[in-house]
Amino acid sequence: MEVSDQLVLLSYLLSLEIEDSNNEQHAIILAHGFSTASSIADVANRFLNHKIFDAFDMPLSTSVNQVKEFLLHYFQRQDCHNGLVILVDMGSLMSLPKLLKSAIPGPTLVLNNVSTQEAIFVGEMIQKKVTIDSIGRQISQNLLPDYELTYPIIKKSPMIITTCHTGIGSAKQIKKLLLNSIPKQLDYKIEAVDYNYLKKYGKHNLLFNQYSVKAIIGTNNPEIADIPFISLEQLVSSTDQTILKQLFPTVTDKTILAVINSQLIQNLSIERLLSAITILDVKKVIHSVSEMIGQLEEVTNHHLTNNQQATLYVHISSLIERLIRNEPPLVYTPTNPENRLQGLQQIKRSLNDIETGYGVTIGQGELNYLYDIIFDA
Repeated sequence: MEVSDQLVLLSYLLSLEIEDSNNEQHAIILAHGFSTASSIADVANRFLNHKIFDAFDMPLSTSVNQVKEFLLHYFQRQDCHNGLVILVDMGSLMSLPKLLKSAIPGPTLVLNNVSTQEAIFVGEMIQKKVTIDSIGRQISQNLLPDYELTYPIIKKSPMIITTCHTGIGSAKQIKKLLLNSIPKQLDYKIEAVDYNYLKKYGKHNLLFNQYSVKAIIGTNNPEIADIPFISLEQLVSSTDQTILKQLFPTVTDKTILAVINSQLIQNLSIERLLSAITILDVKKVIHSVSEMIGQLEEVTNHHLTNNQQATLYVHISSLIERLIRNEPPLVYTPTNPENRLQGLQQIKRSLNDIETGYGVTIGQGELNYLYDIIFDA
């Protein structure tokens, strides 16, 4: 049977076994020999108790262009928008990304020197939903093969990333509030990303390659170079269009900006925002912080602006939740630690009811952070 006939037949057989992708990454093994690829795929799939890998057994005479044609048929049969991992047995096949660059539907990772060990290692990561860029790095670190990661040629859509130190669930809630505020015609993507992952990998996160990230919104700054960070406190308390210009730098239509601003005001009220980022009784925590602000203003004879008050509502509610969850305390060293004693004591006294009511103790780092919000804003 001719190689071209094998390609057509294999494409047809693959079509008979199409499974619901469920937005999963796909994986395929390409190897020369009578059943080399099939044998490795079969062992790996059995070991993983799930069909992870497809396989293509190639005669030694198969050209790179013939492999390219097979993969083009494969793209038609399988939804690879969420990523495709290709394990190959020869370095010559590492040229596939360049040949397919204009046709790949999603991120495509090619790994050389395929083996059963490598297939099982990759398959386990796919089952755990490890991102395709992380698969390349981990394989490189652990098994040391060559790898080539290629992204599809697309116009990058603008994106806003949401994150929250209290967990990905809160980031998703913030994402939902933003989606309800941004007109669909702007084609802005909003994605919730785990704070620790964002902090660790920065721009190596897959999203920065696929999208034009305009800003990060959250409770803590992951400090990614050249990407503006907008805290929830800023977002909820902003009285000018500075924040909107950071989020939507290419939008010049004042009518659209006014609509966005109006929707943000409605969707990012203090009560809605606290409902999104904490597990606390929102009405209770709002009352507690309101009492604290009242006591503090009375004792210090210092009026807090709307911006400062909004910042305190968001920060103290997150602070209480972190302490309830026994998360590590905030480590914060002020830039001007002198002459703070009286102010810190006043803040500490105003927090007595909150500490008693929630059974928490607010440490020195948090007190200094609150001092800067209250007296140095």
